[in-house]
Amino acid sequence: MDLPTSGEQKTFDKPLCDLQLQQLQNAAEERDATRLSVVSGSHRGAEWLNALPLRSCGLHLNNEELRINVGLRLGCNIASQHCCNFCAASVTNTAEHALSCRFSKGRLPRHAECNEIISRAFNSAHVPSTLEPTGISRSDSKRPDGMTLVPWFRGQCVVWDFTCVDSLAASRIGLPSHAATEAEKRKILKYNEISRSHIFTPIACCTLGSWGEASQKFLRALGKRLIGTSGDRRAGCFLRQRLSVAIARGNATSILAAMQPRCRLNLPY
Repeated sequence: MDLPTSGEQKTFDKPLCDLQLQQLQNAAEERDATRLSVVSGSHRGAEWLNALPLRSCGLHLNNEELRINVGLRLGCNIASQHCCNFCAASVTNTAEHALSCRFSKGRLPRHAECNEIISRAFNSAHVPSTLEPTGISRSDSKRPDGMTLVPWFRGQCVVWDFTCVDSLAASRIGLPSHAATEAEKRKILKYNEISRSHIFTPIACCTLGSWGEASQKFLRALGKRLIGTSGDRRAGCFLRQRLSVAIARGNATSILAAMQPRCRLNLPY
């Protein structure tokens, strides 16, 4: 391995870090190798790691939410082995089953919160928007998550649809492609009809916090608009942090709900 002879400290550290990462991936099991690939690749995200824990800005994670998401990112044991309270599937110590369970309780609140954050960001950038718009032609009568009410680019309005996929699901283990990027391709194909009259952009991320390529491009463009209207150079960073915290909160909700017993009638002893 050739090491640089001059430059900043990170120039010396990067070759050694890359070598250590490669050694870890070669020695890891298939699931852990996928985890390492997601959190260390070019799609890496998890901006909640850098967010200030401000409740008023929606950037606060409580101790349990923080513990669960750090454990997911590192592949640590989060809980004891148990059965899912919704589908009765066997759950390992890492508790990752709840993220892909069809009865996951954190999916819908996370979806609604992220779309609300995106809509507020558009409104803050002086681009009025609406959630679940009507009147957009779709052969299956389904509506996208949101749409701007004024043109965004080239005289066309933006239509977006958000999704969060589990990159550690059994169907994703061992695949070379990034889960969020694959989700973006499915969304583009699904909304191909709308893209004829609108600018359709998929917003896809995975449960470990990384974003798809098209999503990163869109968030950068929206961040620039926010910087232009607010004058704060950190506006784009704050947007990504709020979305990242919402995703992390959804992960914790899903895992905790799968472990909690269902409500029972209070019967006398």
